Amino acid sequence: MPDDLTDREKAFVVQMLVRQSPRLAKVPTKYKESMQFFFRETVYPNLTPLDLSKINLELDRFLHDAESQLQKGLLKSVGKQGFDKLKSMFRVKIDSDQEPEIDPNVIKEMEDKIRSGVNNNDGT
Repeated sequence: MPDDLTDREKAFVVQMLVRQSPRLAKVPTKYKESMQFFFRETVYPNLTPLDLSKINLELDRFLHDAESQLQKGLLKSVGKQGFDKLKSMFRVKIDSDQEPEIDPNVIKEMEDKIRSGVNNNDGT
């Protein structure tokens, strides 16, 4: 890693990589933990486990804020009627007491449609 970064900045990059990389999503947890241990010992050895926990909490807040901004942008761009149509199309139920839920069958159906559209796209 570049030497002009602080240990905290290096840890931030590594933690984001390990947590968000699609390529690492299927890697078993014990291998990810080994990677994190290697980086902790070699790249940012001066950070304590508490420091790393704080970095992970900061990442959680960042990801939550980013998701919130994306949702606000979606609402703003499609409007309330458009959002209501999206909710009904994807059979999303929103109760004030719990997280919105999308039917897993609808997600599978969407993935299949998108995949077939991409496969049939000839680039024109």
